[in-house]
Amino acid sequence: MPKDTNYELEYKTLSDNIRWWSNLRFAQLTLFVVIMAALFNTVNAASSHLPSLVIIGLKAGGFFASLVFLYLEFRANEYWTHFVGRAAAIEEHLGFKQYSTRPTRRIRTSLLIMIFFMGIAIYWLYALLSP
Repeated sequence: MPKDTNYELEYKTLSDNIRWWSNLRFAQLTLFVVIMAALFNTVNAASSHLPSLVIIGLKAGGFFASLVFLYLEFRANEYWTHFVGRAAAIEEHLGFKQYSTRPTRRIRTSLLIMIFFMGIAIYWLYALLSP
């Protein structure tokens, strides 16, 4: 197999991986919002009906779930960044410029999402520790 064909195959695979990680991150964010909304509504609407131990458990669950999703976003960002970097390097051999000339940004979207997750985690920690 000629060398360029190997690069083309790897480039296609990298593009598929980039798309996969982008879609996964969107799905994780959607799932996070649904879980947090359910916990928030349960804790605030039923606080007088549920035992306090259950409410504490739900608040702790919200805190730990926020940390889990924060970690998942961090790892997804690492994979996405790796694949984009490799695709940009391969473009030199193929004569492409899709990833190597993409627009630069001041603030990465992933950073904003991680700040969002951390903010929600801080909310749940405050809710857990406040009387």
